[in-house]
Amino acid sequence: MPELRKATDAEWELELVSYIQNDMVDPHGIRLFKNGNYALVPDKNGGAIFCLDVSDPENMKILSTVVAEETKGAHYVTIGIDEHFAYTGARGHFTVLDISDPENLSIYGDVEVVPAGESVVTQEIVLEQKRDRAYMAETGTCQIFAVDISDKINPTVICSVKGAGYPNFLESVAHLELDEDREVLFSTSYRDHHVGSFDVSPTGKISLFDTEGEKMGTPHELILNGNFLYIACMYATDDGPPYDDPNDGSLVVYEVSNPSDMKYVTEVRMGTNFPANKYPFDHIHGLRLDPKTGLLYASSQKSHGRKPIDNNCALTVFDIQNPAAPKWILSLHDKEVLNGAQQVDFYGDYLFTANHDHPNVACFRLRRI
Repeated sequence: MPELRKATDAEWELELVSYIQNDMVDPHGIRLFKNGNYALVPDKNGGAIFCLDVSDPENMKILSTVVAEETKGAHYVTIGIDEHFAYTGARGHFTVLDISDPENLSIYGDVEVVPAGESVVTQEIVLEQKRDRAYMAETGTCQIFAVDISDKINPTVICSVKGAGYPNFLESVAHLELDEDREVLFSTSYRDHHVGSFDVSPTGKISLFDTEGEKMGTPHELILNGNFLYIACMYATDDGPPYDDPNDGSLVVYEVSNPSDMKYVTEVRMGTNFPANKYPFDHIHGLRLDPKTGLLYASSQKSHGRKPIDNNCALTVFDIQNPAAPKWILSLHDKEVLNGAQQVDFYGDYLFTANHDHPNVACFRLRRI
């Protein structure tokens, strides 16, 4: 285990507490449940979904594992509000997991959304609780699917929207965010550098509202905070192959009170906007918001084709109490543990990341000094 790392400023301290590697090949996603005592971790190339006991952050343990054809290639997992079921997608499958007993994960239901051989990557799933509906991003076929999950054993596809026929805004659709109150779905498409907004009201269809790409770079995860949408970009807009600018990661903000006319607000360039951050970094991938504190957590991995260095493997904390002006607080950089950092999640003072290039799940503690 490396020497535990710590980042501090005048008010905050972020410290690496522990990490776990056992049997992990390619962990991508992480979501906590049951009061932060457990975590689900899809292992994409390992073909498994792990359940970890993280109740003691200094001594995380693997409790159970499910390995099946339906879970091979799973990137992320979404947990239902009752914490009895979780949902994942892999290579065209939409799969329901029974997580009621963390020591005995099992597959509960499944539907093949995309025929075998057509799907390359299935990415994120978001849930619409009031209608027992889920939305799934299918990167390989450039589609978003709506799935009826009222029958957990036999989920069924309701409808879909495909990139063909539109201005390519769904090419490599990756991540989704749902505004359930307004019945609006947002998506990012990382190859065509756009964010899209869709009407998902009870019409039986997914209809396009708007698509925007100003200052978008290469977008991945996105978080909605009131009328503002925060988008993690792996590369900024003016950087391209060979991706040799260490300042090229960005956090892009859009105002989305009118989903038919989304407005660009600002782009935060790490190391450029915040010179106090002496280690700029790139490839911002994961985002998680604590609505109680207004803190936004961002995980960053190294750029593709570049050796990991201290300045581009990081966990960062932003203050977004002023939604239109994100304030950088501090970053913890670790080229070993955070190498390939994908998703981030939190409970209380503890933050957890799934890191795939140096396969592990890591735990950090954030506290005021």
